Amino acid sequence: MSVENLSLNENSAYVGASVTFRGDLIASDTVIVEGTVEGNVTAGSVFVGTNGAIKGSLSAADAEIKGLLSESAVIKGFLHLRSTGRVARSAAAISRLKEAR
Repeated sequence: MSVENLSLNENSAYVGASVTFRGDLIASDTVIVEGTVEGNVTAGSVFVGTNGAIKGSLSAADAEIKGLLSESAVIKGFLHLRSTGRVARSAAAISRLKEAR
């Protein structure tokens, strides 16, 4: 999964680089975080950019983390943790975890 392969639709959310979203964010499809989410995120697929941050928990089918996740993550499918990605607490990928450089 990479941000280039993700598409946004009416069931998606995009948090831009200069945006701070406060509250829980729930989307049935894709969430792209280039800015900051101060709350929990639940979605189908989640991409956190290099300067992006989720200051809460993450629950998703698939996720790619290049930025910061300050709480825990439960991923049902594929968790791709990039070399710039940081998970402050715990991450559990039910299917598979891949660390890349």
